[in-house]
Amino acid sequence: MRKRKIRIGRLIILLTILIVLFSGSIFLVGKIWDMIAGGQFGSSLRADAYDPEIDTKFDIELNSRRYLMSKETADGNITVYSSGKDEMFYPASLTKLLTLAVVLDHVDDYSTVLVTTADDIEGLYEANASVLGLNAGDTISIDAALYGLMLPSAADCANILSRYVETVAGSDFVNLMNEKAAAIGMNASHFTNPTGLFDTENYSTLSDMNTLMAYLWQNEKAREIITASYIEKDGYYFYATSYRFLDKMQSDNAKVIGGKTGYTYESQYNYACVIEENDGTIWFLITGGATTLNGDDSSAYAKDVHNILNTYFN
Repeated sequence: MRKRKIRIGRLIILLTILIVLFSGSIFLVGKIWDMIAGGQFGSSLRADAYDPEIDTKFDIELNSRRYLMSKETADGNITVYSSGKDEMFYPASLTKLLTLAVVLDHVDDYSTVLVTTADDIEGLYEANASVLGLNAGDTISIDAALYGLMLPSAADCANILSRYVETVAGSDFVNLMNEKAAAIGMNASHFTNPTGLFDTENYSTLSDMNTLMAYLWQNEKAREIITASYIEKDGYYFYATSYRFLDKMQSDNAKVIGGKTGYTYESQYNYACVIEENDGTIWFLITGGATTLNGDDSSAYAKDVHNILNTYFN
């Protein structure tokens, strides 16, 4: 009888342990799912006041955590589809779109030659930033540096251009960025550098990025640069970071004619592009936080654009 009681006691203890372990597993799985659903795996900040019911969503599954597609009309820019458009996110190199806007405000002669300094390239390789490969003492025209800024997303070009603007404007470039953002209505954004390298205080929203895209589209020089996919300037050969995907980002009735990518580990893959329909109608599409569950996939944003074009423009 004593041995039987001991066996029953051990069984009760074993069952108790199993129940505790099972409950802990459910809790852990739930927390992991909450992190995935909330975009907390190295992707973004989530605005507490965000209400998904205000968005008109695509009815297709995407790799991107958030998106916004707007249309240029005679009455202005109109958002047609979006999800998470007012969430805060880290724009990564989409920041360079604002850098472009600020530089264009302060350039009179695009042929002006700039000389690279050690400060322009310091820390960029260590930060794994995209660069043109300029060395201290190298020269480049403002025109070529602007294409370097936008096509290969070169951080050294961002730095050399921002230093030039500081010289002619007599003001800190980051201050000029935030002043420009406020002036054009990017009211939920804040910037700390011209390159988009990760900083928790360098953030924006898709709504603000759409405002920036619509603003830049009114500038002839900005349109020229944004829509270039390949160009040679000053002996430098520039390819857009999205170059290898452009043939896939089109449908029978519309195609991507230009854009800007952005990536950091914290933001994942972001993309802001211009879509032109066959009838000439212009759309802007901004996607943020594209990734895949099976790991890092640099084509995730391009697959989203392909699916959107072939679903909504056919």
